[in-house]
Amino acid sequence: MFFSQHEVNTGRQYAVDMAKMFAIFFMVIIHTFECGEADTATGLGYFFDSIAGAEFAAPVFMFCMGIGLTFSRNNSAPTMARRGLLLVLAGYLLNMAKALPMLLLVPATGNTDYYADVIYALTNVDILHFAGVAFLLLALCKRQRVGLPGMMVLALLMSVTGSFIRKVDLGSFTLNLLGSLFIGIDTDLVRTDFPLLNWFIFVVAGYGFGRLLRRCTDCDRLYAILLPLTAVVYGAYAAYAIPRGLGIFGTCPQDFYHMNTFNMLICLVSALLAISLCHFIAKYTPDAAMKSVTRICNDLTKIYVAQWIVIMWLVRAFMTEYMGWELSIGWLFVVGLVILVLSIGWARVKPLSKLKI
Repeated sequence: MFFSQHEVNTGRQYAVDMAKMFAIFFMVIIHTFECGEADTATGLGYFFDSIAGAEFAAPVFMFCMGIGLTFSRNNSAPTMARRGLLLVLAGYLLNMAKALPMLLLVPATGNTDYYADVIYALTNVDILHFAGVAFLLLALCKRQRVGLPGMMVLALLMSVTGSFIRKVDLGSFTLNLLGSLFIGIDTDLVRTDFPLLNWFIFVVAGYGFGRLLRRCTDCDRLYAILLPLTAVVYGAYAAYAIPRGLGIFGTCPQDFYHMNTFNMLICLVSALLAISLCHFIAKYTPDAAMKSVTRICNDLTKIYVAQWIVIMWLVRAFMTEYMGWELSIGWLFVVGLVILVLSIGWARVKPLSKLKI
């Protein structure tokens, strides 16, 4: 056995850092593709939209967030509640920053149809909102002394419920807005990309895995077992599902964002696959390079904010809507790489570097 009764692995988990770094890369590229109106039905666009930027991005982030909680020095209920409120606030402030360029397109083009895009940008529930609400729910569980088994049962019940309550319209703008943080709303003016019901289980599963990691006496052996196992499971299902366009491998975005419990299990496998592979990549990465990876991961939330602002202003508003440019997938990939570098740099300078998120 390679799990001790005592905590013996409490240091930095470089496999987690490396997995998050790759997820950051995939995230920026797919956001650039989406806002640049790239063809994501085939080829490189499909790879980033339905594989790299899907199963190996958001699920990895949320699973790693759960792991991070077990290695945090201060994960008390009040601390998590404060963090949750800050993340929700940051999410809606980012929405405003994303809505502003769409608002300016109205006088710039004379097209009032952009007002609908403004409302959509203001109401959209993205991963920051979800992370904030997840922190609040975790804080409540901690306050009520709900242990890991109880949280797992709760998260699984939520996932099953979310499998049936998704892609819904509650019938009014107000009800959709009120429900958007919790269930999968999908309307023209309000859309939930990360409903609490469907995604909370990733954080709880990561939290449970992190508890195991702290007692792991041989991470090399653990990941050597997980890597082929998860690769076979994920690869076998992907080989079956991709040609048939099933679930998260289809072309409907909400099949991923509002995923059912079965697809959630596949994404948990992909998250474990990513971390297992990254363990061995990190193991043979020079220390100087790993320091850069760790710095990027420490700035993750700031990079997320920066890349969305740059993408919305430069790619969506200016290049796509105002100029009407139709860039090839190759050029959009280059633009995405430039935005990634700009976002990493911007996260390190004031005022963004001072944000406590």
